[in-house]
Amino acid sequence: MSSELRKSTVRSLAIVGSSQAVIKIISFCTTIILARILNPEDYGIMAMAMLVTGFVGFFNEMGMSAAVVQRQNITQRELSGVFYFAIILGVLCWLIVSIASVWASSFFDAEKLEEIIPIIGLGLILGSTTAVPSGLMRKELRFKELSIISIVTALVNACATLLLAVNGFGIWSLVYGSLASGVVGAFLVCIRCGWLPGSISGMRDAIPILSYGTNITATRVIWYIYSNADKAIIGKLLGDKLLGIYSMAFTLASLPSSHITSIVVNVSSPIFSKLQSDPEGLKISIVNFVSGIAHITFPALFGICVVAPELVSVVIGEKWLEVIMPLQILCILGIWKSIDPVLTQVLISTGHANKVVKYTGLCSVLIPAGIFIGSLYYGLSGAALAWIIIYPLVSSYLFYLIKVSLGVSFMDLLRSIAPVMRNSFLMILAVYATRLILLESNIPLYWVLVAEIIVGVLVYLMALSFDKNSLAHMKVFLLDLGIKPHKLGFWPLSKV
Repeated sequence: MSSELRKSTVRSLAIVGSSQAVIKIISFCTTIILARILNPEDYGIMAMAMLVTGFVGFFNEMGMSAAVVQRQNITQRELSGVFYFAIILGVLCWLIVSIASVWASSFFDAEKLEEIIPIIGLGLILGSTTAVPSGLMRKELRFKELSIISIVTALVNACATLLLAVNGFGIWSLVYGSLASGVVGAFLVCIRCGWLPGSISGMRDAIPILSYGTNITATRVIWYIYSNADKAIIGKLLGDKLLGIYSMAFTLASLPSSHITSIVVNVSSPIFSKLQSDPEGLKISIVNFVSGIAHITFPALFGICVVAPELVSVVIGEKWLEVIMPLQILCILGIWKSIDPVLTQVLISTGHANKVVKYTGLCSVLIPAGIFIGSLYYGLSGAALAWIIIYPLVSSYLFYLIKVSLGVSFMDLLRSIAPVMRNSFLMILAVYATRLILLESNIPLYWVLVAEIIVGVLVYLMALSFDKNSLAHMKVFLLDLGIKPHKLGFWPLSKV
């Protein structure tokens, strides 16, 4: 990778990462406010609807946007053909989800789905209009404009949804808020791109591009089925209320790791690829990335787990108390899941993608089976426990693949995260002690939560400040993410 390309890549990742962080904050704040207005059943019904529209959505533009980015020399006729194909597919997908809404309503025993899904499905048509414009903007590295559009779209979604929810629209506030953001997002992308389609006769020229997009779509569909089977099973066996509770728990448990992990995967991919011929350097890089993620996500996940009773009661309200146990279980699961993407990415980047397919296939069979059994016999807690029992078992196969393929053992990784586990354990003890003292004093619960968070953060940072080796690893990790050195001069990183 050339120096200029690396700078461009890091700059683009920094822009995208910053915008995604802003969007996460907007989404989190909106979710918290909505949770106090809407009911778990509303979130459950919405999760069911998104399962159907999300699955069909993978066929919506057939990876055409990615194909536009990948193709080096693409003509105006080909672009026009891709655009018209995308529109036709968008309309067909909307018709499919509209028909499927009747089946989904019967399958989940939720009559509202028959009305809601066709409205949400209109977003598929809106999305198809941006397949070419968004692809062209990414091809031209116009990430700043795309990021601004994403933030504006998130704000529109938040404002529209909250306004409707406050005025008593219930679940329809989620539906119409999503549709409003889709309209605004499609409009802004098309306007800012400045590209207009030509003759419809270019559709024949676009057929080779479609074949590339088909391969991308097939891979995404397999991933979607694997990652959403739990929601389909819980929705079918346990109903809309418990699915809403599970979805809320999963959303909260995913907050500390989803954003940072996606950035790390994007940054680490070219680095792992470049180090293929340097086994020792590759090993060091893998361990450093795993350690870096652990230093950020582990304390956050342990922290949410330990303050969950106060967090749920104070932040989203008493009607969500059933979220506490699955949230705690899924936070523990998140510790395993936060490093999984890095390990699978290193296999892909070093030419072992076939082994990732085997691992994903194993997950797609064993995890849904475990969730089905857990939900059937032990309800929502059984589903969450199935995750925490089965996922580490299948992850052991991933560690085995890393060992035989790249020479990095589980013990190598464990040694790199051991300091994080130790510091997190000290934090947990301090938070528990704070809780016991304050609850005996009968002070308001929100002050207990504030005190727990402050004590937890301070204790963890104090423990980290005495571990210069971990601080050095963390600083290198943050620099690799594109953060400039002068922005890392704060305590305790200033000690290294």
